[in-house]
Amino acid sequence: MDVKKARWEGLGKPAALLAVVTVLFLFSMVFVIVDETENVVVTQFGKPVLVITDPGLYFKLPEPFQTVKRFDKRLVISESQEAEVLTSDKKNLVMDYYVVWAISDPLKFMQTVVNEDGAKFRISDIVYSELRRHVGLHDFKDIINYKRDEINSEVIKSSNDKVINYGILISDVKIRRMNFPTQNLGHVYDRMRSERSKIANQYRSEGEEESLKIKAETDKTKNLILSEASKNASILKGEGDAEATK
Repeated sequence: MDVKKARWEGLGKPAALLAVVTVLFLFSMVFVIVDETENVVVTQFGKPVLVITDPGLYFKLPEPFQTVKRFDKRLVISESQEAEVLTSDKKNLVMDYYVVWAISDPLKFMQTVVNEDGAKFRISDIVYSELRRHVGLHDFKDIINYKRDEINSEVIKSSNDKVINYGILISDVKIRRMNFPTQNLGHVYDRMRSERSKIANQYRSEGEEESLKIKAETDKTKNLILSEASKNASILKGEGDAEATK
C-alpha cells in the first residue's frame, strides 16, 4: 500500500506541472497581454477585427482563428544618409538630417507600410522630397544664417500631410550638418581665395589712392605756403629797398 501511495505521489508532481503548463498555454492562446509601449491589431483569417491601443488583458480566439500583430508606439529616430539638395540661387548642398516619428494609427500602418522597415523607407522618401522642395525656396546665405529652423518646421508640416496616410506622425526633423559636395569644395575654396584677394587688392588700391590724395594735398599746401612766403618776401624786399633810397 505504501509503495502504491509513493508511486502516485511521484506521478503527482509531474502531472501538476503538466497541468500548470497546459493552463498557461491555453491562457496564452485565448488572451493577449498588451503593454503600455505597444499597439496591437488582432486579425481573423488576415482581416483586422480588433485594434487595441490601451494596455491590459484582452480575450481573443486561439490561433489560427485569430492572430496578434504588435506595433511599438514609442518614438523612433531614423537617420538619413547624406542627401544632395539645390538652393534657389543654384548652390548644391549636401545635408545630413534625422527624423523623429511614431505610429499614430496602427491599423492604417499595418495596411500600408506593414512594418517599421517599410515605414522608414516611406518616411525617407517623403522627407527628402519635402526637404529638397523647401530648400529650393531659399538662398544659400539665408539657409546658413537663419533659415534652418524655419525649413525644419516647414518640412515637418508638409511631410505630416503625407505620412498621415500611412498611420505615422512626424514630431521632428533636424538638419544636423550641411556642406558643399566633395567635387565642388576645390572650386569653392578657389573662389573664396579669389574673393579675399580681390578685397585685399581693393583695400590696397584704396590705400594707395588715399596716399596719393594726401601727398597731392600736401604738395598743394606746400606750394601755397612757399608762394605766399615768396610773395611776402618780395613785398618786404620792395619796402626795404624803398626805405633805403629815402
